Amino acid sequence: FATNEYMNYLLRTTDGGVSWDRVHLPDSFATINNVHFYDSDTGWITGTTQNWERYIIQTTDGGAAWEPLFLDSNMSIITTIAFPTTQTGFFGTREDYHFGLTRDGGHTWEVESYFYGYEELFFLDENIGWMAGVYVGGGTVRKTTDGAVTWQDRVRRFENGERFPYIYSIFFIDEHRGWIGGSNGTIAVSTDGGDTWSVQYEETRGSGVDAIHFVNDKVGWGVGWGGAVYFTQNGGDDWERKDFGTTSDLYDIQFVGPNHGWIVGNRGILYRTTNNGGYPQPVSATRTPQRVAPSQLSLNAVSGKPGSVELRYSLSKPGRVTIDLYDLRGKRVEQVLNKPRGAGGDHTVRFSGGSGFYVAEIRVEHNGGVISAVERVLVR
Repeated sequence: FATNEYMNYLLRTTDGGVSWDRVHLPDSFATINNVHFYDSDTGWITGTTQNWERYIIQTTDGGAAWEPLFLDSNMSIITTIAFPTTQTGFFGTREDYHFGLTRDGGHTWEVESYFYGYEELFFLDENIGWMAGVYVGGGTVRKTTDGAVTWQDRVRRFENGERFPYIYSIFFIDEHRGWIGGSNGTIAVSTDGGDTWSVQYEETRGSGVDAIHFVNDKVGWGVGWGGAVYFTQNGGDDWERKDFGTTSDLYDIQFVGPNHGWIVGNRGILYRTTNNGGYPQPVSATRTPQRVAPSQLSLNAVSGKPGSVELRYSLSKPGRVTIDLYDLRGKRVEQVLNKPRGAGGDHTVRFSGGSGFYVAEIRVEHNGGVISAVERVLVR
């Protein structure tokens, strides 16, 4: 899904971005500010109604129908929303410093006010997350390890003592290593979970990094003002600015796997790559599967005990079933399952390993044909 801010429709693709269809919202939902999907069916939108109410709506059928969950006529625009699970979610506002928390999928919210504005929330799971925002003329980063019940003291300075610029974006590859982007083209890294930050890249005034995404612990991208695109192949030790031939602001960048990614920007700009922008990464973890209806094959990851995760899969017909787990470099870590003849129905298999992100691929062979599905997995 993609959207252009201040429109009341989404763009939806089911073929990896080759073609897009419009998904219109009811007319009363005048504009869209944020879109967040947990999977292909379940997602949330924030925006503003025709009566200037801030809203959150939810879909559980891939955007065919939307249910209003939250309306508020006194709050400023919701600038960021994150759902690390289908039940636990968070939102933040920039102008009036509101923070919202739900434990029931967005049907009820606890809303509080703090002394900083939210630009972006990033959560690895329902407990561990970070907020990036503005505070008294500069930027700030805070971390929670208990699902936003408490927040650690805010960090406002780099290791060298300089104050943060305004911070617009944040991304963590695991519990320890993450990056922030901000005004003056600033990109900084933390290797201790956000306690300390070191500047990796800076530009001059008038530039800003609106989004950062790493496909693994070495290869990452950033986008921002004036068509700026930044690229690194060594974890950010060196950043290279790429020319995409546009001066329009670029707002966000997202990847599904090491090579398939999208950039969206002002004036309806939408870029797509299938080879990591010309720097292809190992693809064994992300072979493009045949298009498969959820009724034929599905794979979902559910957090289990510390150091483990449950992989739940459903088959419409029996067949040979394999599930392989890869790290984000594309290297196979383990074959979790190999059943010569798996039965149809719902099944669960458990994986235990080191904490971090993985990619799980399920393949089913039936009557000479093969179908497959891919799911990103987080092990705490």
